[in-house]
Amino acid sequence: MKILTIVLFGSLSFGIAQADQLLIGTWETEKGERMDVLDGFKPNTGPVIQYSDGEVDGVYTWQIDSTSQELKIRYSSTVYTVSDNGLTLQWNNRKWNKSKELQTQGIVNLATDVNSFIDGLTGHSWSANSSSIGKIEFTRTFSNTEGVFTKFDQEQSLKSLNSWGIASGALKIGSQVYLEVRITPQYLIGVDDDDGFIVLNKESGRSEGTRTTLVEAREKFLSAMTTGAWRRPGSYESDTIFRFRPIEGDLKGRVFREQELELQSTSVWEFSPATGALKIGWDEYNGGMTVGDLLILVEQDGDQRPYLR
Repeated sequence: MKILTIVLFGSLSFGIAQADQLLIGTWETEKGERMDVLDGFKPNTGPVIQYSDGEVDGVYTWQIDSTSQELKIRYSSTVYTVSDNGLTLQWNNRKWNKSKELQTQGIVNLATDVNSFIDGLTGHSWSANSSSIGKIEFTRTFSNTEGVFTKFDQEQSLKSLNSWGIASGALKIGSQVYLEVRITPQYLIGVDDDDGFIVLNKESGRSEGTRTTLVEAREKFLSAMTTGAWRRPGSYESDTIFRFRPIEGDLKGRVFREQELELQSTSVWEFSPATGALKIGWDEYNGGMTVGDLLILVEQDGDQRPYLR
């Protein structure tokens, strides 16, 4: 797994200065139970990945009551103790042994180093702690701080296409806003305004692909758009396949919309050199781009409409 190399900022506690730092790490019992306790952004709380029968059960929140010294995870809340050497945890009537320490070199916070954070975000594939989700990719589009979030299932079939963006030190993925976010050598960790966590696992390094914009390279962009087929995932229906074809010249043609190998509709697409707009049926787009296997069209309100080849 490729490690993101950056300068380490501040102390190594990163938001758990008043919590028990020995608690952070991977813990297992003799019965095969496992939990990965990760550092949070506030004292005495953070995300925890729990496992059941070797499979991820989910991402939850751990909390320490500093008065009672109780550790709470989901429905379990009991007093905990960690041995002086940090290798044994007594909690929830079980003895837990630390099987792995978390790496603390190369941690970057979005709030303190935006560029390094974005390079790490887009320069790796990610995976979620869910059996229904496979690879996740972040791709920059029209600026360094916005792009497309692509999610696949375990069979690498397209699951969703959404937008992501960064502003005022926060990361927005679709409609969800994470107020604090960091990338570690192993994870992307973020927290929202309800203290809910997102935890993604860092996978292999990746290249975003070559960019071609409608403004800077019209012929190349239109050639790419009218070659092959493009997919949009359905929410409660089958995915839709779009085939753009230059039937009436290089700047005008038809788009064929298919679902489950059946033609659903056709409409006219046309590019206007005078206005620089691309019209598809009744909809008008102010810009377009291909980057890697993505096609992105810019709606009049500035929203991005992504497709996957």
